[in-house]
Amino acid sequence: MSLRQEMKIFTGTGGRSLCTAICDKLGLPVSPATVGRWKNGEVRVQLEDHVRGKDVFIVQCAGEPVNEQIMEVLLMLDAARRASAERITAVLPYFPYSKQEKKTRGREPIAAKVLLDMLICAGVDRLVAVDLHAAAIQGFANQPIDHLSAGPVFAAYLQQKGYITEGTVIVSPDAGGAERGLDLSSLLQCDFAIVFKRHPRSDPQSVEVIDMVGDVKGKTAIILDDMILSGATLIDAAKILLDRDAKEVMVCASHAFLAGDSAKELNESGLSKLIVTDSLPVPAEKRVSKMEIVSLADLLSKVIRRIHENRSVSEMINEVRRLSRAAD
Repeated sequence: MSLRQEMKIFTGTGGRSLCTAICDKLGLPVSPATVGRWKNGEVRVQLEDHVRGKDVFIVQCAGEPVNEQIMEVLLMLDAARRASAERITAVLPYFPYSKQEKKTRGREPIAAKVLLDMLICAGVDRLVAVDLHAAAIQGFANQPIDHLSAGPVFAAYLQQKGYITEGTVIVSPDAGGAERGLDLSSLLQCDFAIVFKRHPRSDPQSVEVIDMVGDVKGKTAIILDDMILSGATLIDAAKILLDRDAKEVMVCASHAFLAGDSAKELNESGLSKLIVTDSLPVPAEKRVSKMEIVSLADLLSKVIRRIHENRSVSEMINEVRRLSRAAD
């Protein structure tokens, strides 16, 4: 059977743009589905293509309203399972609730584990995600989780745009992102620095920047982060870098939530560029002048093809990393 006959790719309301781009690269149409709301506000789903014995992929960019986007995925998984799909893979470039992957205070849930349990109960066989807030989330389930990095995507884009020079330094905005930052600095053969921050126990949603390690004087500093919520960490980190005589400060972030007025505040800050992926849809009103959007469609289409053909995903990731280094 052809790829078109064996594979079906559906999308929720949040993933339509990215899913279309993925399918274009695969040479496939987006499989038709009704995903909407009943008059009482409940999510309505109907897959409009036969999936019996098929390899089904469900793409969702779970932005706002995040809980409704999650519910769409759960119902699409259940619909595919009840229609006898052979295998069901959820492609969630941004994995919701990933910041709630551990207990930091008493009587808190581990929401990332709860969501994984819900996906498994609904029928998911495999999960694809990009830059999980904590890699340990992969251990919350026995099902395979392909944890991809946007690092090689950023590396290729930064090189293509000529943003990488001898005086470039990759900066992690916190200790938790150090491994991610070191990985990108290795790909680009750049220096590395790290900013240290903390969340005060009295106000866990706020951020305090404490100090930094590394030399940025006269250099172009590129802050790498997994997500932007309020943008406060990045604005404070940029201020520290500029106070330490960085020539220019850019940001690369995998998931652009951009809550409230954060897009405007980032645009008005000392940052020169705000480079994000399309893991989450960015509304027109938040597409500020300093923003550049890099697509994950090529990476995800290659991963989907590999999964469908039962070929190694890690082998492909290693090849992408090798090519990124060779292009430097």
